[in-house]
Amino acid sequence: KKFIPGDDVTDINWDFDTGDESQWNFLSDKIEFVDGKVRLKGVESGTNIIDIQCGQGHTMALMDDGTVWGVGSHGKIGDDDTTANTTSWVQSDITDVTYIACGQWNTMAIKSDGTVWGVGDGGAYELGNGMNSHQSSWVLSNITGLSSISCGERASMALKSDGTVWGVGYNLQGQLGVGNNQLVTNWTQSGTLTGVTSISIGNSHSMALMTDGTVKGVGYNGSGQLGNGNTTSQNSWVTSNSGGLTGVSSISCGEGHTMALMTNGTVKGVGSNGSGALGTGNTTTQNSWTTSSITNVSSISAGKNFSIALLSTGDLYGVGYNNPGGVGNGDWQPHSSWGNVLTGVSMISGGTGNSMHSMALMMDGTVQATGSNYYGELGETSVNGSYTTNFLTSGIQSTYNISHQPSGTVDSVSSISLANTATINSLAITENKPTGTDIKY
Repeated sequence: KKFIPGDDVTDINWDFDTGDESQWNFLSDKIEFVDGKVRLKGVESGTNIIDIQCGQGHTMALMDDGTVWGVGSHGKIGDDDTTANTTSWVQSDITDVTYIACGQWNTMAIKSDGTVWGVGDGGAYELGNGMNSHQSSWVLSNITGLSSISCGERASMALKSDGTVWGVGYNLQGQLGVGNNQLVTNWTQSGTLTGVTSISIGNSHSMALMTDGTVKGVGYNGSGQLGNGNTTSQNSWVTSNSGGLTGVSSISCGEGHTMALMTNGTVKGVGSNGSGALGTGNTTTQNSWTTSSITNVSSISAGKNFSIALLSTGDLYGVGYNNPGGVGNGDWQPHSSWGNVLTGVSMISGGTGNSMHSMALMMDGTVQATGSNYYGELGETSVNGSYTTNFLTSGIQSTYNISHQPSGTVDSVSSISLANTATINSLAITENKPTGTDIKY
């Protein structure tokens, strides 16, 4: 018989018509392949953390249901409260978010409808709403069509889906790439740069990853952080290829250094290295890209005089200055060689430019935090108003779970596959519902 979704039944037997889209969607939702066998899916609930971003004095977490949670400086987390800082995670007053970015004093969000919103300090016009005032509630930014956004020191940079780059805000060092060093009060295209796949803005310099795996840079270059072989600052984009940089998969800007993750899992660094943040085993500042002493890396993040790297094994490594604890290795000392600081990690954030704390999403859904907690940005109360040089558990975690996995067997399956071209000749499922549950299909 044809199965009718919504029937409350224990035993299910039906003929499946691959030409009926509603039946196909129904089947895809209710069964899964595990270890080569077909089984009934459980009842899913809760939300997952899909991104964490560190600003200066605040941290934001994006959930898979589009909600956003924040902790730290109230004026930047979008909860319409500027009275005090918070050490407890609170839900921000925004929904349907797909992308989040934290700067030194602001937070920016892209919603599912393509609109862009900002909150926090707008004194340098960095919220992109044409005003130079602080906003404790989210305001609409005057730009659309974005694929990502990056925030630095009182400046915001946006990547459009057409591969162009746009900037707004503080531009004293030319970091917005508009060809001058003047304050940018409205979103302005960053020169003629096209073919960009990702962007990162640090304290006062910006980097762009191109579709061919090369990199361009702009802004302050006093420590050689643009990677073009000199220390001359630029207000127009220049090619960052000193040292033969190609094959880059991601880029991250710190305060005075830049880290590049290569497609083969190695890392290269350039710029300020007085605290060993490049991970080269020495403290020599570089204006040409230099190989860092770490491999098998899946994600890289640069902060203020430190860097952290997530390996494909789930191990987190850190290097550079651990004052006030962004590396999380337990001391105050600078380290020029990478050290293992945490295991079982699935995602990292070492902030942008001036950020002095790091966050790590663990494989079990919990969050670990280290570094500055002067504004409560770690979401951890035992070191409120202070700092920690070791990772501590933050007060937020993923809550996704399968609340009651039904036990069931597939009695007969013939030629089944989760593809629209499949032919299912017969499918008979017998389900034993757990006691006390009412699962409707």
